[in-house]
Amino acid sequence: MLQPLTEHVFGWTAHVPSSSRPGVTYAFNDFALALPEAGGVELVDAPPLTEEECEQLERLGTPTHVLLTCEWHTRAAARHRERWSCRVLMHEAGVAKAEVPIDGVLEDGALLWDAVRVIHLPDVYHPEEVALLVEATRPAPCLIVGDALSGGREDQGIPDGEVALHAPRYVADFTKAHASLSRLPELPFDAVGFGHGRPVLVGGRAAVERCLRSEVAWLATGGREGNLSRLAGWPARTLYERYRAAADERARGVPALAPD
Repeated sequence: MLQPLTEHVFGWTAHVPSSSRPGVTYAFNDFALALPEAGGVELVDAPPLTEEECEQLERLGTPTHVLLTCEWHTRAAARHRERWSCRVLMHEAGVAKAEVPIDGVLEDGALLWDAVRVIHLPDVYHPEEVALLVEATRPAPCLIVGDALSGGREDQGIPDGEVALHAPRYVADFTKAHASLSRLPELPFDAVGFGHGRPVLVGGRAAVERCLRSEVAWLATGGREGNLSRLAGWPARTLYERYRAAADERARGVPALAPD
């Protein structure tokens, strides 16, 4: 069921069984941008939709594009192309491995339809990952982040209203990731929606800043042991050792859990 997040931005959650972990179901958040300037509705990371959801979208306008924040979120783009003749766009760094034909690229800094700014975040999880700043919303722009950060999630100990790394175990270089994400607080957004976790509708920019300033949130939150209140008292050395242990596992070839 589509829910309005801010002006022009609608979101919904799809519950999708894991392909690698039997019995596990993931909650994927996806978005629709109703932009008169674009002549229709732009889908962001759209998963399979029910017929009811398709009809809801069509009442907003005909979907014309699927904007992929990363190749991992291709999901049901092929179905949307078939139903609505959507053009599929993503950053060029992911085009070669995309599971569906890509019709155009999302360039860093590009302003689409005078309404959506593309922000490249290459050094967190996916080299092609982008965030989307919906500048058409009032009173402030709305930010959409695919995998790089997560909103509130009980399963990862992230409280509502806070922001954390979605899956720190998969970050190859925290210094580079931090530098990449540090672009976000420079943007003038208030609301922020995530591919995983509940949105922050008021104070989103401040929540992202808290995440980037906090060593606890940066190194530990969002992992299997992530819990802001419990980890707040951990010494920095403990956090560092846990990060090093995860990095050592990767270096030894220990299989990682499949990202959700």
